[in-house]
Amino acid sequence: MDRDSYFIECNETLNLGADQIALIEPEDRLLRAGGWHAPIFVRGHVDPVELLLTVGVLQLRVKENARVARVRLFNIGDMVKSARTPRKSSAAKSKRSKRK
Repeated sequence: MDRDSYFIECNETLNLGADQIALIEPEDRLLRAGGWHAPIFVRGHVDPVELLLTVGVLQLRVKENARVARVRLFNIGDMVKSARTPRKSSAAKSKRSKRK
């Protein structure tokens, strides 16, 4: 591949629950080799996963079925619950001393 942008269709399908969100980010080896794609958040059913690969070096060889992305899965239901629950303040109250 020469310097340019290339459309990639991944073999994987994502089927996320209503309380899940996935972050698809570039694999470290891809970044070290001079290629990248924008990190994206996805929800629901994604079939197929599609990425726009950018090559910033003169030549980059990407084999078929190469790992170019990493998926991180987050359960947002837990985050929503913790955001709604009021947190107790851990700040210490200062006491003023009275001078006589």
